[in-house]
Amino acid sequence: LGNTTCINVFPTVNTTYTLVSTNELNANTTSTFTVTLAPCASSIVNLKLFIEGYYEGPNMKSVKNNQDGVSPLTDVENITVELHSATSPYNLVASTTAGLKTNGTAVCTFPTAPSGSFDRSVKLVNAIEIWSATPQVVGAVALNYDFSNVATKAFGSNMKDLAVGVFGFYSGDIDQDDVIDGTDATFLDLDVFNSEFGEKTTDLNGDGSVDGSDFVIFDNNSSNSVFSSFP
Repeated sequence: LGNTTCINVFPTVNTTYTLVSTNELNANTTSTFTVTLAPCASSIVNLKLFIEGYYEGPNMKSVKNNQDGVSPLTDVENITVELHSATSPYNLVASTTAGLKTNGTAVCTFPTAPSGSFDRSVKLVNAIEIWSATPQVVGAVALNYDFSNVATKAFGSNMKDLAVGVFGFYSGDIDQDDVIDGTDATFLDLDVFNSEFGEKTTDLNGDGSVDGSDFVIFDNNSSNSVFSSFP
């Protein structure tokens, strides 16, 4: 297996086994061996990012708790983070899911331990997908990358100015087709009409209900033809 492949074993403690082998003369040979557990190799990317609709300065709302009433107050949503080859056609190398916290932090663990220079993309529940502006080195040393402090950290500087020195991902891509437009409005219209609440992708401001306040966010970005920008 080498030293970069992780496997699941049971029991999940160091265990010594007895091995009995029998040859063609029916003679038995007994030996012992021990399976020793060690931490799996992994690559870590520590991200910081804010989502426009959830941001209320200096942090984001407790979106998960607003929507389900039971999640920790520090939780916003689960995000998908991908590592792509740094050269065309930018093939997907590794992907993981991480929990985004109200302070904007997300610890992204890649158990396959990818190593090298990669472009990174971040996919969210109802916001525009963002890629890193340039490839970054991922490997044995954890990578720290803060999208929130400079617009140019995102490919094409494709982020919303939320406050002085604070930038975030545009909210409103409800159907995740990389553009905020009328197709997203179809979902939003229906949920507003039905006064939906709870875990809804149409809850753009993360307050737990779908209403006119979500439309304000959508209307602004739709009018400005906001769309994803990546290589």
